[in-house]
Amino acid sequence: MRTLICAVFLAAGLSAQGNGGHDSGEKVDLYTINRIRNEAFQNSKVMENAFYLTDVYGPRLTGSPGIQAAAEWAVRRFNEWGLSNARLEKWGPFGRTWYCVRFTAHMKEP
Repeated sequence: MRTLICAVFLAAGLSAQGNGGHDSGEKVDLYTINRIRNEAFQNSKVMENAFYLTDVYGPRLTGSPGIQAAAEWAVRRFNEWGLSNARLEKWGPFGRTWYCVRFTAHMKEP
């Protein structure tokens, strides 16, 4: 995951270099940049959030109980973070939905 975060910062840095090497006259706020980097590397909740969305709430087919539970979890998480107006919105209709009741797998070889 650290590699992904580094890749995002690298991509953002490379895309910001599109000015042809000319100084824009804008002063770079290194203090703020370092605060953002420290937050990303020291206090990241990416793995915790990924765990909840993949392992706790599992498959999320359109209209399934899993997608509803994951969406409600996301709204709760946004509210915990202090985002205002976090809510679910209606979308669809999608007709019939389904979810997996039982799954089996048979190993043929170790």
